Amino acid sequence: MERKRTNAKKSIELLYNNNSINYHWMHFKFRQ
Repeated sequence: MERKRTNAKKSIELLYNNNSINYHWMHFKFRQ
């Protein structure tokens, strides 16, 4: 049970990181 919770937290953090990377990348692309 404890392991499942940490896995869920990790995947949420990964999702958040990917979204912020995509967001910054789009901004960078549009600025050029």
